[in-house]
Amino acid sequence: MQRYEEENRQFAEVSLANRSSNSALIRRKWFWMVLLLLAVVIVAVLLLIKRPDSAKDVDESKPANQSSSDHSPGSEVVLYLEGRKTVMVAVDEQSLDELVTALAKTDRVEQLVDAGKVFSVPTNTKVRVVEANFTKLKVRFLEGKRVMTEAWVPERWVR
Repeated sequence: MQRYEEENRQFAEVSLANRSSNSALIRRKWFWMVLLLLAVVIVAVLLLIKRPDSAKDVDESKPANQSSSDHSPGSEVVLYLEGRKTVMVAVDEQSLDELVTALAKTDRVEQLVDAGKVFSVPTNTKVRVVEANFTKLKVRFLEGKRVMTEAWVPERWVR
């Protein structure tokens, strides 16, 4: 009888050891499953973060009448005024202030053009923003007769 009890005790110890090793194995499996899930979530987040860049590429192909929000120095944009074939630009920042004031007086705009302070370029002319000064932008023309020339325009006239 004592031998039977000894065998039962040994069986119970082996069974307990098997259960603890099974428990450790299950914990290891859960650890790796959680780690794998975390890696998948990180990859998904990175793909979502990267996605707006591809949306930006799509935005660049939008028609010129849709607004672009990036007017920071170095960005490439187009000059645009709805319903106009040309856009007036100023040779310097002070002339731009005069142009904006003179827009209410047609004859005054002509005086600025005659004085060489203002000139016009076709709508949708590509430019690069050189300097951003609140609501005014200094731009460099990337195409047309005035390529590499710099001028000032109101921020609202840039898309």
